[in-house]
Amino acid sequence: MEIHEYQVKKLLKKHGLPVLKGGIAYTAEEAVRVAESIGGMRWAIKAQIHDNNRYKGFFVEEDAGEGSGFRFAQTLQEVQQFASQMLGKTLITPTTHHRGHEVKKVYVEEVVDIKESFQISLRIDEETQQRILVLVRENGQVKRYELTNKGITGFLMHRMTNRMKLSGKTASALNTIIRQLYDIFETYKARAIELTPLILTKENNLIILDGRIVFDGDALFAYPDILALREVEVGTEREHSARQNNFKYTKLGGNIACIVNGTGLGMATVDLIADKGGAVSCLLDIGTEPSKEVVAKAFRMVLGEPDIEGVLVNIFGGITRCDVIAQGLISASHEISVGMPLVVRMDGTNASVGCRLLQESHLPFELIEQMDKAVEKIVARVEEVA
Repeated sequence: MEIHEYQVKKLLKKHGLPVLKGGIAYTAEEAVRVAESIGGMRWAIKAQIHDNNRYKGFFVEEDAGEGSGFRFAQTLQEVQQFASQMLGKTLITPTTHHRGHEVKKVYVEEVVDIKESFQISLRIDEETQQRILVLVRENGQVKRYELTNKGITGFLMHRMTNRMKLSGKTASALNTIIRQLYDIFETYKARAIELTPLILTKENNLIILDGRIVFDGDALFAYPDILALREVEVGTEREHSARQNNFKYTKLGGNIACIVNGTGLGMATVDLIADKGGAVSCLLDIGTEPSKEVVAKAFRMVLGEPDIEGVLVNIFGGITRCDVIAQGLISASHEISVGMPLVVRMDGTNASVGCRLLQESHLPFELIEQMDKAVEKIVARVEEVA
């Protein structure tokens, strides 16, 4: 589960981390009032949608003006203008392609001069379950560390800041921020925390300019304050259902439905299908450890899309068990009559068992071992029946 930028910053501030002054607005008039309360002569107006590419998008409506979901205002009149141009409009991003997000609220924030910026991420590696800390400096320096059970140690921070050639004050502040981030990471059993970026101001203060937190949906029952931040009203009915079942569903604009396990694999699949001349209708990420029941729900969901003409299941099993994936596909197929091409590529944990189960089911699954060959097959099969 992910939350909006303004919710992330509220949580970070609660835990003592440095963020800029800002506030949420649902109307252009509210945006002006927030800017007035912040003070100053410059403000950032940020669309609040669940999409990491919101700053790279564009609005389709003619009255939305030019620009993406991020604009700088130098007068209160511009604050009102930009907020009005965003609110209620559809923001198209590189992730959503033909279908965008309706902007229902904007975040108004103060603006400071930036001396340098950093990218920081704390995450759990999906394959190894190892905790990973990555620090990227503006000059291109990248440091990646696998954390032990001791977490963020003084020795680790000393080595990192020395290798990054950071000054005493900046190194000390960075040390504090990373330790606080790790506390949040552990407290809420997060899957990932990213600061994109953490900036160094001209006054040599470190401030979080933007951030992202991905929570483990299976652990949210223990954190009702975080669960209350979930916004299931965002998106389509299928996207609502996906969030309730703790998997991700993205509607795109083509005719091939894709079921994958992992964001990186999903984006690679979408790109490869496009390279082969196809187009993805919807992308469903079932996560790393789905049950048979979750897989069946996911399969039924994509089959319910009216514009699909074929389905590609692309699974790389590390933690994910391919036999469980197969059982879910078979279960759903017995309930629904499937009259379209179904191509399955499974590799990794229990892949041979999963493939055997699909073969013995005598259902119309075409099994392909290699990812590129599987993509070629589904694109070709869809063209045949078109």
